[in-house]
Amino acid sequence: MDVKKICNQIRHRIKEKGFTQDEFAKMIGVSIPTLNRWLRGEGLLFQDLNLMLEKLGIRLSELAMLAEGDVSNKFTYSAEQEAVFVNTDGLLAFFDQLLNGKTASHIAKSFKLTEKSVNFYLSKLDKLKLIEWLPNNKVKVLVNGEPSWIEGGPLSQKFRKQIIDEHVHHYLNSREQLKIGIYSISSDSYKKINDKYQELIDSVRMMEIKDSNSGAAKKLTTVILGHGQSEIPLLAKIPNR
Repeated sequence: MDVKKICNQIRHRIKEKGFTQDEFAKMIGVSIPTLNRWLRGEGLLFQDLNLMLEKLGIRLSELAMLAEGDVSNKFTYSAEQEAVFVNTDGLLAFFDQLLNGKTASHIAKSFKLTEKSVNFYLSKLDKLKLIEWLPNNKVKVLVNGEPSWIEGGPLSQKFRKQIIDEHVHHYLNSREQLKIGIYSISSDSYKKINDKYQELIDSVRMMEIKDSNSGAAKKLTTVILGHGQSEIPLLAKIPNR
C-alpha cells in the first residue's frame, strides 16, 4: 500500500469535512508544519494515523480501499517487456525499486549488487525503453504511474503459479502451519467473528503502511489471512549477475 496515496485520501477527507488545515491541526493537537509533514507521509507513526482517522470518522480499511483506487496514472507493460521480466530473474524487482524512487546506487547497496550486476539490469531496462540510462548510472524513468500487468499475460501467469506452488508446497502436509477450522455457530457469533476479522485486517494494513514507509530493504512476506503465510521472493530478490 502506497503511503502517499493514503495521505492524499486523508487530505481529501479533511477538505470534504470542511476543516481548514489550521482547524484540523488544532483538533489533533499538532502544529501546522507537523500536519503538513504527516500529509506528505513523513514521520507518520501508527498512533498519528489512528488519531487522524478517528477525528475524520473513517476506518483504515475504508481509507485503504479508497487509496487503492486513487491512481491518477497507469501504464501497462508490453508483451515484450513482460516476456523479458519473466525470463530475467530480479529485473522486475530492480525496476520496481526505481519506480519507488530509489537510485541505482541505493539499490546496489540494499541488495549488495556488484557494479557489473547494476549495469546488467540498467542495460536491460534501457533496451526495453522503460528507463533512459544516463552517465554515472543516473536514471530517468520513462513511464508514469502504477504498473499494470497484461491480463493472463506472462507476468500474471508466472507469479500466480509461483504463489500457488509456494503455498501448496509449504502447507500441504503441515498441520502446524496451515490452520483451518470448520465450526457451527449462530448468526450473532458469526457477526462477532466478522468484526474481529475486520480489526485484524485493519491491524495488518497498519503493518503494511509501516513497512512501506520504512526506507530499509525488507524481505517481503505474502500473507493469506485464514490460511497461513510463506516467504515468496516476487519483488524482493535481486540476484547478482
